[in-house]
Amino acid sequence: MYFLFLFCIISINILILCQAIGNQSLLYNKFSLSGSSFLLNGIKNNKISNKKLDYFGINKNFTKGKLFSVNPLNKNNFVINNGSDDKQIKIRLAKSEDAKALFSLIKELAEFHKMSRTIRITAEQIEKDLNSGFMHSLIAFGDKGEVAAYALYYLYGSSTKGIGQIMHLEDIYIRPQFRRKGIGFLLLEELAKIAYSENLPFIEWQVLRSNFGAIKFYKKLSGLIDETDGKGKNKCNLWRLSAQSFDYVLQKEAKQKESGEELIKEIYLDGGEISENNSFYLAEQWNNLIASQKNGEEEENKEFLLDNHSLAKLLNSGLLGVIVVKKKEKENNKIVGMAFFHRKGYSTWQGRFLILDNIFVVDSEKEKGIGTSIMSELVNIAQKMEANKIQWEINEENKLVDYFFKSLNAENLTENEGWLIYR
Repeated sequence: MYFLFLFCIISINILILCQAIGNQSLLYNKFSLSGSSFLLNGIKNNKISNKKLDYFGINKNFTKGKLFSVNPLNKNNFVINNGSDDKQIKIRLAKSEDAKALFSLIKELAEFHKMSRTIRITAEQIEKDLNSGFMHSLIAFGDKGEVAAYALYYLYGSSTKGIGQIMHLEDIYIRPQFRRKGIGFLLLEELAKIAYSENLPFIEWQVLRSNFGAIKFYKKLSGLIDETDGKGKNKCNLWRLSAQSFDYVLQKEAKQKESGEELIKEIYLDGGEISENNSFYLAEQWNNLIASQKNGEEEENKEFLLDNHSLAKLLNSGLLGVIVVKKKEKENNKIVGMAFFHRKGYSTWQGRFLILDNIFVVDSEKEKGIGTSIMSELVNIAQKMEANKIQWEINEENKLVDYFFKSLNAENLTENEGWLIYR
């Protein structure tokens, strides 16, 4: 059985984080973690709209305090705030004509980390992706109109119960001369407005183990769970299949076809291409597969599963795509594996990529090439969209899944590069 619940819950004090961005040299907080909500708890000395804030929760059930009047930006409007030195900072949604300015900031960020050679994206691609809606960014300007900072993010869906659609903050970069002015906080405040207006439950992100400044702030947060210190299902790892391994996966499946049983694959792309009828059918089949488990985990997994109606709505809205693998039988073709994915991932330096949300193979068919068949189809989709990686999260307890992904030359980024996950 390959079954991943690919979301680790996080409750992060965004306001403290923003101060960390503003007051320390945290040039690159490449965040990407998920959670049921994020809270700003117990903040006493920070003024927002000239009012002190004691509590704020960005979920539809919060009852105390407000961080903002909900009036999200559009591409043509500025929000004007005062920095700590009373100079005006202007923030708005990035437009296609901002592509060159954004690209210059991205290059600065890469040069600082001595990773300029890893930049694959171009100003032309940024312009195209801003127009198509694959890329979203806030851009900040100083009082003289000079570009000061950006916050790159993307939106995507999750099949995990209680999550739905998520805002993923890819990174924030503030030019050196504009640091310590509260711009990081102002950017996150505007992101929170957008998330709230879209009924998104939280903002997610990731942090590197080497980012000592950010980690220092995280460790001070009450209620914070460090997923890298946990055990079993409380320890999540970030994984990646890079483009260099795509051909290996395809070749491995080709060899399996020569000796294995005939498999039938059905592909339903995200982006509004799944009909209402197919959405309900796929949701029902997914939950039936989970219920078919024989290893006693069904009840334990129920708390993470969307009901048929909620999952169907998510699929029909275009937030997730589906891969179905069937085994050919005499009377009826039997579903033996399924996966959810989306094509909304966006890397600052390399552009669009594919995210695996969930994957499942029935117990009776494990170690028979079903998982490889699913992953090879994900590779095909990634190649068609010119993505250079597929990314996902899994809990450490599932050793079989861990072994399976390593057999495909996938990398555990938490182990190899130090990507940490917090709850």
